[in-house]
Amino acid sequence: LARALIIVMEICRWGFAEFAARDELHGLLNEELLRNAILLVYLNKQDLPNPLTEAEAVEKLNLNTLPEDRRWHLQPCSAINKEGVREGLDWVVQQIHSR
Repeated sequence: LARALIIVMEICRWGFAEFAARDELHGLLNEELLRNAILLVYLNKQDLPNPLTEAEAVEKLNLNTLPEDRRWHLQPCSAINKEGVREGLDWVVQQIHSR
């Protein structure tokens, strides 16, 4: 069984491909191997104009529909500037060690 699922959202605007990604994410989270995994979503490209906000990501990924016992975290980041990447991994480690 996996303990964590980490995804990277690399978008500034929301389109058809991202809706497919949302559906794929929810499908993955329902897989037996990921049923109890924590979820880290990196919101990459925060260095670009009009980046996706945390509130927009929650809405667009339907994270508010996940079961209450599913632990998840949104981490704004800029991979190119190395901002926020470590903080996301620190959250994953902390969550795994607290189980």
